[in-house]
Amino acid sequence: MNSARWGLLLLLIVAACVPTPEAPPAPPAPPPPSAIIDSPAMLQDLRVLSADDMEGRGTGAPGIEKARAYLTNRFRQVGIRPFGTTYDQAYSGRNRRGVEVSGTNLVGYLPGTGSEQRYLVVTAHYDHLGIRDGRIYNGADDNASGTAALLALAKYLGQHPTRHPVIFAAFSGEELGMMGSEGFVRTPPVPLSAIGVEINMDMISRSSRNEVAVLGTWHYPFLRPWLEPLSGRAGAPKMAFGHDTPEPKEEDWTLRSDHAPFHKAGIPFVMFGGEEHVDYHRPTDDIERIKPVFYVRTVEMITRAVAVLDDRLDEFPARVAPDPMRSLRQAFGLPPG
Repeated sequence: MNSARWGLLLLLIVAACVPTPEAPPAPPAPPPPSAIIDSPAMLQDLRVLSADDMEGRGTGAPGIEKARAYLTNRFRQVGIRPFGTTYDQAYSGRNRRGVEVSGTNLVGYLPGTGSEQRYLVVTAHYDHLGIRDGRIYNGADDNASGTAALLALAKYLGQHPTRHPVIFAAFSGEELGMMGSEGFVRTPPVPLSAIGVEINMDMISRSSRNEVAVLGTWHYPFLRPWLEPLSGRAGAPKMAFGHDTPEPKEEDWTLRSDHAPFHKAGIPFVMFGGEEHVDYHRPTDDIERIKPVFYVRTVEMITRAVAVLDDRLDEFPARVAPDPMRSLRQAFGLPPG
């Protein structure tokens, strides 16, 4: 065999040994039709917020300013009203590393048809991790999904008003230690005593088990009988209650998202979220990985939950002081105090 043929054979052998690059995931399927929410608009909002040109929406970075401008326009379009002349709520503080950070929440409201004595607050964080080591962390599930859902919910409630007014808050600074939500609780647009419940959405666009984690009912047990009938209803995913009990400690998410400052202030909360997945806090958390049917059905269920909570809001305790002894009593099998 001559040298040319040997060379060709060698090239073929080398080519066969080189691993084929992994094909990118297919784009998500079109969103299913919904009789409740504007699912195409919600998917489009998620797509825009998790695009590369948002640069991962890191708090304090240029990308999050672009996201804020987009969300400001969308707040107007879906009918959210500002408190005063702007949606912006500035805050500052030290992050987990002790570094001084400033950021901006977007806050507005929709009026109710009846009582203005108590408010519901719907929240989602719009920040993510930004750019790290030259790679963009787009945060499609975490948490463009919750932010897009907030807009979809606001559009629906603008057309189907609740009895009580609803505040909508898109927080930044969550990935730095819930800085935006802490800023909201420090300087709320209404007295904290007027807030009946907070509904937080974080990572709600995918699940391997067709389940949504629902937190808050362990701390505020009166919530569960009102929410549980919605589990699995009309094609909705199953509600997985838990992740807010003290044991096992690593599974307690009570202080791990923007509901935490509300809970610390004694305000009941319901948090809808997904479990950590292989793309959590990785640059692969892209829109191609979400599950559109699951996402739409989850947001439909959250919309129903808001209606139920609005209907029951006047039955809530005025303020619920957190009970630090409750977990100890449960751990030792003691009756409630």
